[in-house]
Amino acid sequence: AREYLHGRCLLDESLRYWFIGYNPDEGYGKPEEWGLPMGEKVFIPRGIVIPCVDDAGLHYIKIRRQSGEPKYFILKGGEQWPLGLDTYHDRTTAFLLEGEFDGMLAWQTGFTGVGYASIPANQTIRKEHQPFFKSIKDVIVQFDNDEPGQAAADELCQLSHFHKAEFFPQGNDLTDYAQLGGDVFEWIYKQVGLCSSGWL
Repeated sequence: AREYLHGRCLLDESLRYWFIGYNPDEGYGKPEEWGLPMGEKVFIPRGIVIPCVDDAGLHYIKIRRQSGEPKYFILKGGEQWPLGLDTYHDRTTAFLLEGEFDGMLAWQTGFTGVGYASIPANQTIRKEHQPFFKSIKDVIVQFDNDEPGQAAADELCQLSHFHKAEFFPQGNDLTDYAQLGGDVFEWIYKQVGLCSSGWL
């Protein structure tokens, strides 16, 4: 699992910050331990554990499976919530990416003064997320360069102050771009500059 994550250009420091772990055994959890009624089954697959946790608490636990469908499995009891939304506090510019690992990779650059969050293409911004956008003047949206990702990005960019990022010179998403030798810091720097000058 660690080798796979390193292959996605993620450093151990980032994995620790985002509480990324690994569940080695597939099984079922006790419903009372998950705050669920007795009789509920809580399936926990084997794989990389991605928790979405912030000052407001634990929103969901997602597991990236090595095999089986869906590839990203959300444990029962979770809620829709953008990972990293708390990084928007007191920021005026923020990125919204499609995948959790892409969001972590953007945060990992250390480019300061900007928020970094991620949300699946089949989800959208909800009423309970809006307080986190209070100080945000511009949201730069970068979703996967495929039909579902671009359709979701287009829909989000109908919201006020949401702007679609430039396509990557190479690769389908931010991780692909980094794996192919792209400079993620420079890409972020350019997008922020284009946004502040009104070119996005």
